[in-house]
Amino acid sequence: MAFKSIYTKGALFLILLFPILIIKQCDKRADHFFKDLEFLNCEDEFGGTFSNNCDEGFSKVPTFELINHNRDTVSNISLEGKNYILHFFFASCPTVCPKNTVNIFQNIYGKDTHGNKHFKEDEITILSISIDNDSPEVLQSYMKRFKIDLSSNWHFLTGDRNYVQQFANDMSQLVENNFKDEDKEHMGYSHSEFVLLVDTAGFFRRNIDNVIWDAQTTKGMRTLKEDIKQLHFNQNKPRKNED
Repeated sequence: MAFKSIYTKGALFLILLFPILIIKQCDKRADHFFKDLEFLNCEDEFGGTFSNNCDEGFSKVPTFELINHNRDTVSNISLEGKNYILHFFFASCPTVCPKNTVNIFQNIYGKDTHGNKHFKEDEITILSISIDNDSPEVLQSYMKRFKIDLSSNWHFLTGDRNYVQQFANDMSQLVENNFKDEDKEHMGYSHSEFVLLVDTAGFFRRNIDNVIWDAQTTKGMRTLKEDIKQLHFNQNKPRKNED
C-alpha cells in the first residue's frame, strides 16, 4: 500500500508539473518570437572581423555586383529594401550543393503540409552564388533540374572566380579553388555550407540563440525559416504612437 501511495503521489506530481512546463516552454517560444533577430557584430571575441563592411559596430554585406541566370545584374544596391539569404555553390557539385538546394527550396519557397507557401517571394529573396564561374545557361539548366522558376526571386549568380572568392572572404565565408588540375572534376573546390541572412538595410542578422543556419541539415533550414518569419514580423508589426 505504501508503494502504491508513493506511486500515486508521483504520478499526481507529474500531472500537475506537465502543464507548468508546457506554459513555460510556450512563454519561451513567444518571448523568442517577439524578440528581434540579433545583428552580427563586426568583431568577435577573438578580435577578428566578420565583414569588411562595418557600420557602427555591426556587419553589413560587402559591396558586390554579379550576373544572374537571366543575365541581369544583381548587386547590394539593387537589393536595398529587401530581405535576402545567400550561400555558395557550383552547378557540377555532385553531393553537397544539390542537398543544400533541396533543403533551401523546401523551407523557403516550398509549401507546408496544408499546401500553403512558407513565404511570398517578395518577402525573401534567395541568392545562390557560383564559385565556378558557371555560365547563365549552365545556371538555368541547374534551376530546371530542381524545378526552380527562372522568373522567381531566386537568383543564381555568377562572376569571375577570383572576384567571388574575394567577396566570400570579405564576409568570412570559406571558398577555395585549390584544385591541382583544371581538367579534373573540381576536386579541390571547398565552400561554406552556411546560409547568411541580410535584412532590408543590408545588415547581417543572426539567430538569437547563436544557431548557425547549415544548409546541409533540415533542422538548420527549419530554424532559418522560423527566423525569417520572426524578422518579417518584427519589421512589419505596428508601431506605438509616440506622444
